[in-house]
Amino acid sequence: MVLIGLECKDRAGPVIIVGIIGMLLYQVFENIGAFLGLMPLTGITLPFISYGGTSLLINMACIGLVMSIKLYGQEEEDELLLGEQRPSLPERLLQLLKREKTTV
Repeated sequence: MVLIGLECKDRAGPVIIVGIIGMLLYQVFENIGAFLGLMPLTGITLPFISYGGTSLLINMACIGLVMSIKLYGQEEEDELLLGEQRPSLPERLLQLLKREKTTV
């Protein structure tokens, strides 16, 4: 995840990724501290290991967000390399409508 954050071209991607990494590391260190008796037991789940439905759902959503940031950055980079820009959403919809009219 750190490499994905370093390779991001925009400003928002690394900030989001640093927040997600911080969230996961806090949970890990809180659990390690509780196991060693240095911190009180608080009920924070260990990411992807402890049973907790909402916690697991949020952790998976965060990893999906990081993957989306990575894919979006690659897509933008591919457009820059090819020198082409993808058509906007309205343009793509018009192209699809034209194709449907010609096939009907």
